[in-house]
Amino acid sequence: MLASSSASAQDAAVHEEPEALGAPEAHTESTGATTSTTGATSARPAIQHASAQTAARSNGPRDVPTPRGRDRERMRRLGLGTHAVARQLLFGRPEARWVRAAAGRAPRSLLWPVVGGPLWQGFRGMGGRHRALDIGGRCGTPIRAAHGGIVAYSDNGMSGMGNVVVLVHPGGWVTAYGHAKKTLVPAGAVVRRGQTIALVGDTGIAHGCHVHFIAYHNGTRLDPQPLMTGAPRRRR
Repeated sequence: MLASSSASAQDAAVHEEPEALGAPEAHTESTGATTSTTGATSARPAIQHASAQTAARSNGPRDVPTPRGRDRERMRRLGLGTHAVARQLLFGRPEARWVRAAAGRAPRSLLWPVVGGPLWQGFRGMGGRHRALDIGGRCGTPIRAAHGGIVAYSDNGMSGMGNVVVLVHPGGWVTAYGHAKKTLVPAGAVVRRGQTIALVGDTGIAHGCHVHFIAYHNGTRLDPQPLMTGAPRRRR
């Protein structure tokens, strides 16, 4: 299992401040290059916060699958797929029954969700307010699951995030993938590590196609980058 003690301690100072999955986040174009918290620099639109009112009306076109068959039965039995579930996972701990349903082993690493996708914005960018990774990619590029687990939410109801998938993984891990063009897996589905779960897009408050990638462990949001494998090499 991934060790989270140092990451949890690192996150403690900012974790006390509530931050929604759909935290108001606007992207305004700029011609400058931006340096991430890890020192990587890439040309991309600058990111600034917008008002909650703007975020609430900016989720873009909804394109999500309808749960059917076993996925629908599992979703209903476990109480998944609702906005309340998404909020619980991004503000608190996953329920034990959801973690059990994820099955398998806790991750030793997490996959970079977009093959070849450059890092646009690192963890604690924007003056410490950006507690996620923004990973670029062409619209329509596959987004893959960072690890195997169960789909807890796959919809368009989180303010500013557009179409988003939230996964629960073994060991109490949770990952979220926002701004998708469309999601490909319904709530209640069981997914494997590396499976395509959505397509890169710019729904919600996003100028430019990218994934807003969030990771939690037992209720604590942390910087996933040191734990990830498959990231593209930095340009010199």
